[in-house]
Parts: sequence; structure tokens; C-alpha cells
Amino acid sequence: MRLHTVKYSIVGFIFLFVYGCAQINPLDGGPKDVYSPRIDTAGTNPYNGQTSFKGDRVVLKFSEYISLNNPSENIIITPQLKEDPTIAVKNKKLTIQFNENLQENTTYTLSFNHAIKDITEQNDSVFQFVFSTGTYIDSLALNGTVTDAFTNQKQKDFLVGLYALNDTIDVDSIPFLTRPIYFGQTAENGRFSLRYLKEGQYHLYAFLDQNRNLLLDPSETRAFMVEDKILVKTDTHEVNLTAFKPFNPSSKLLNTKFEYPGRVELVFSNPPNEYNLSSQMDLLQENTGRDDSLVFWLEDNPVPKMQFYLAIEDAVDTLKPLYQTGPKLKKKIGLNGVTNLIKGELLPKTKFKITYPEALENFDSTGIHFYNSDSIDIEGVQVSIDNQRSLVFEDLPKEISWVAIDSGAVFSRYDHYNLTDDWWSVKLLDSTYFGHLILNMDTTYSTPVLVDLLNEKNEVIKTQNFERQMRFDNLIPGDYQLRLIFDDNNDGEWTGGSLKERRQPEKVLYNNELIRIKSKWEKEIDWFMQN
Repeated sequence: MRLHTVKYSIVGFIFLFVYGCAQINPLDGGPKDVYSPRIDTAGTNPYNGQTSFKGDRVVLKFSEYISLNNPSENIIITPQLKEDPTIAVKNKKLTIQFNENLQENTTYTLSFNHAIKDITEQNDSVFQFVFSTGTYIDSLALNGTVTDAFTNQKQKDFLVGLYALNDTIDVDSIPFLTRPIYFGQTAENGRFSLRYLKEGQYHLYAFLDQNRNLLLDPSETRAFMVEDKILVKTDTHEVNLTAFKPFNPSSKLLNTKFEYPGRVELVFSNPPNEYNLSSQMDLLQENTGRDDSLVFWLEDNPVPKMQFYLAIEDAVDTLKPLYQTGPKLKKKIGLNGVTNLIKGELLPKTKFKITYPEALENFDSTGIHFYNSDSIDIEGVQVSIDNQRSLVFEDLPKEISWVAIDSGAVFSRYDHYNLTDDWWSVKLLDSTYFGHLILNMDTTYSTPVLVDLLNEKNEVIKTQNFERQMRFDNLIPGDYQLRLIFDDNNDGEWTGGSLKERRQPEKVLYNNELIRIKSKWEKEIDWFMQN
């Protein structure tokens, strides 16, 4: 099994507004207009790419009626002008009137960052318009790709910018404080192409410009080169950038949600070091398996206009009332349980569990029954409530065939119960059900390496320290994937980059070929690294 290197053909992503014709919906309905306004060359002066331009204004005619979106921020003219131009829109035309003489023998690039919208569906885009006062257009280009450092997925909609050299600002502060003089946007395949460039040295940054202000904000995902500068010339190589989300150790409350009749969820940007949530009545915490997503249940039915008080890292907030009045119910709410069975089968070394949608108050043990294949009662199974919402069954006997719960035997803290008799067919699997994986590697590494085994949901099932041969036991049959994390700082997890420290994120490699694990089988694979 090999880790293949895919060679992508160079496909330039051209920001010249080639997005297709806008469509106008008829009065009786039709497809929604999803296209950005298109330049009408017949009414445009100068035309895109024109040389020897001698005028003092640019007129762009579009295929439909347009509006301007913050032109002073979203229309960038390179090279920069001393005086701001006068920009106006009338019907389908955009006029840029220059208030100074243009430089001779100079290529001007008009970069539009979501500045032009159609007036119906508000479709917009990123594009460039170019002309020259000399006899030629600067023709250099810079091509490359932006890839997520952790997932290795190509990233679309990243703004990629070239910045003028600046000795008065720290290099790591440039994208925060200044806007690029040339910029473009990555396509679906993560590729970008910056065109009409003048030869010279620049700083290069890419980031997901969520607020479209052409400035890197502290929380935005970003990418940068190891080197401070890049020389753009005729033989400049492609640039491959790896993007990462900056690490912020502080914890911020992102979302608060209340679900009738008593579920409270708090979502944080990072797991809080210290927190306390309180209300007029006691709260019961459910273990979600995640430190940044906390779930609590009211001990009893909610009351109108409840408030919750959250203390997080020495700051106390009163959360808005999460509950006003109960919903108007037309029928009773029933408790419908979901088991951890897989097609009626219980995995080895696993306790049978039934999980309900609400925090449970109690259950009637006389209403819970166990039967063998001959429908004979089985006695002695212990049942308890676990993690607020689950019934857990201890040590089901091997002869078990059915679990049955009478209606009304399970009830929540909010006066709801199971409305119908519930039956589940149960088959206990023995330890031979699992599959096993042996992984052989053909290389060694000087840096610590973590090996993750991922399931079909991209969840980490097992992690091991790298060895030339590794074994993963007791795997549920299915498809798996392997991932290597080059743990440079030896902290036992993946670490992103730091722009301030000019440190790139730790490298991650995936074996993209799925590994099929079968029940009762041992599979051995080789992962060969190509140089």
C-alpha cells in the first residue's frame, strides 16, 4: 500500500469576472439568479487589458443593474493613487473618475473585493480589471495552492495577497495593519493565480477573510511562507501554503441553547479552565465527551423566565432568559429509547444501553423483562441510570434473546414516560467478532510521530507512537484510514503554526486508501513512503 503523490495540472484561476451570464427570473417563477454581474465589453472603456490608455476615467458597463458595496474599502487600485478617485454607479454603469494624472508606462490593476452586486439577488464576486498607460501590460503571475495543514483538504475562498515591502512594521504585523497591493481568491480546488504583477520582492499571506475587510483578523485562519519575502519574476515557482486556525488559549462562550423541557447547552471556543452554571433550581450535568460543549438538565420542570448565571474564569454573566412559556402540545410527549446495538448485535465487552431524549427520574424494574429464545424469563439482570439519560444493563446472560420494557416503566424528570411497549432483539457477540490490523512502515523518523487510526466518521479510534511495525486490535469491522502527525514539540498532539514566531504547523500525512477490516480476520498492510 503506497502513499501516492498526486500531480495537479496548473489551472490558472483568473479573476477577470468570467462567471457566466446573469439570469433574470420571469414573473411566473424560474431558476434563481446565482450569477454575479458580467462586464459588457461593448459599453466599457477602456477594455480589459487595453494599452496606451490616455483617459482620466474608467467606465465599466455590466449585464444588469448594479449597486456598490463600500467602494472605498472594496475597490483597490494598484499602484496606489495620491488622491482618492470619484466612484459612482448609475443603472448598469460604474464610473471611476481619477482626480490626478495617471503615471506614464504603468500597468493599473483595479481589484474588486465583493464591491459590485446585482440589485436583485445581491450576487457579488472577486475580480480584477487591468489597463496600461504604456505599450505593454505587466504580465508576471504567481500561482499556487492553499491546503489545510491538518486535514490536507484544498481550501476555497481564501484571499491570497502580495504586500509591499515595509521596513517600519514588523513582518508578522503586515497583514493585520496593511492591505495587499495584489490579491486574488482560491478556487474550489484550492488553487490561486495572481496576475499582471510587476517584477519585484513582496510579502505573501493568505487568509480566510470572513468579514471581507482585506485585513487579517486575530481569529481568521491563515497561511504564510517560511521566508519573509518572495521574489516575483519570470521563473518564480509555484507556492504551496498550509493554512491553520490560530490557537487562542482563552475560553469564550459562543452559544447558549435551551431545549424544552429542560436541556441547557453551552458551547465554548475552548474548554474553560474554571466555570460554574447556576439557576433557580439544581442542574444535572451530562457527559458529552467534549470539554468545549457542556450539557445540563434541570432537576425539575422549568418555570417561566428562568435565568442562568455563568461564572467563567472569574467573569460572571447573566444569560438571557432561555425559557418563556412551554410549547402548546397537541399530544403527549413520549420517551423513545435508542440502543447501542448494531443491527441487533451487542459488541463484545460492551454493556447494553438504552438512551432517552430527556434526563430520567426513575424506572419501574418490574416493567423491564428479559427473555431467552424460548420466551422464558431471565432473572438477575441489574439495571441503573447512567449519565442522566441512559438505562444501563449489567452483564446480560449469553442466552439473552429479547429485552422488553412495558409502557409507563421509564419516566423522565419532566413527567414524560414511554407511551408504548418496547421490544429489542439482542444478540451478544463474542470476542472473536473483532478484526485486527498490522501496519508495516518502510522508514524511520528523527522526530516523534503519532499514528492515528480513523473510522469512517473521521473519528480517532486508536493512537500509537510510531514504530516500524504496529498492531491495532479489537477493531469493529468497517473501513479505516491512517494518519501520521509529526509531533515536533513532542506534546502528544497536533500543534498549529504561529505567525508571530514564523513557525509552520506540524506536518500531517494521510494514507488515503481505505483499509477494510473484516470480522474475525487479521489484516496486514505496508505503507511505503515515496521520496
